[in-house]
Amino acid sequence: MTISNVIAFLVAMAATLSPVAAFSPVVTTQQKLFVASASTQLNMATWSDSRAVKEYQEFLASGRQDIEKTPDMPSVIIKSEGESELADAIVQMGLGGDVVLLPGAEAPPDVAGNPSYPIYITVPPQQLREFLKNLPPTFQERTDDFIFVSGGPKYGNIEQILKDTGYCRDTMTQFLASGFKTKPIIEDTSSKMGMAANGDEKIAGECSACGKWSGSVEERLAKTNIRCKTVFYREWRRLMVSWINIYCFKICTHRWRLLIIDFLSVGAKHLRRSLQPCGCSPN
Repeated sequence: MTISNVIAFLVAMAATLSPVAAFSPVVTTQQKLFVASASTQLNMATWSDSRAVKEYQEFLASGRQDIEKTPDMPSVIIKSEGESELADAIVQMGLGGDVVLLPGAEAPPDVAGNPSYPIYITVPPQQLREFLKNLPPTFQERTDDFIFVSGGPKYGNIEQILKDTGYCRDTMTQFLASGFKTKPIIEDTSSKMGMAANGDEKIAGECSACGKWSGSVEERLAKTNIRCKTVFYREWRRLMVSWINIYCFKICTHRWRLLIIDFLSVGAKHLRRSLQPCGCSPN
């Protein structure tokens, strides 16, 4: 390897880098969807949704400091025909009595005798927009009971979809499912990071939930020893954005490794065609 080859490699990289982007990772179709939605959209405020503004004003006026936690209970889980891994895990972690439905089905009048119940939406992001546009009337009456899932390589960042369809609101339940795996067994993947200054244990990578049914999500996961933090929406969004930054760093770092291997194998002059800004870091 000569000095001229090294310089050529560095020039090729500099020509494609921007201050806010690394290199495009080699990802699956689901990860590409995540990367596309995790760009500058995260800097768009929720204030474009008048209902979100009204709910936040009511929250400030209430002076509420504590989260009202609901218990876990038999729930409705909506899954797609082609993706049931998360839905199956949610059922397995529950108390029994859950009702699993496919998109297009009508909502039951009650579940295990409860007229009000959580509704987990495990439809993957690439199908979510169409699902929300075609809700049956019985589900349109129950949208406040929806639990939207984000996080992980399959669900990523769905914020823009929720904004476009009017579901990005303070009271809406959102579940960041990034702190556990479902295979080969359901298992917590968060990490203990020592003790904080206030004496509390610091945890990295745990799940989190906000909104009406956040307590139900927390209790269901706790039965399988999965950590889940219940927080208000703005803290939940901070945790979601933090997870996106960490995830993007990991996949971009993986791309760097592949580029170095390519360079050592074929030389810098063949690399420029594979260097593309990834845009996965929020501006």
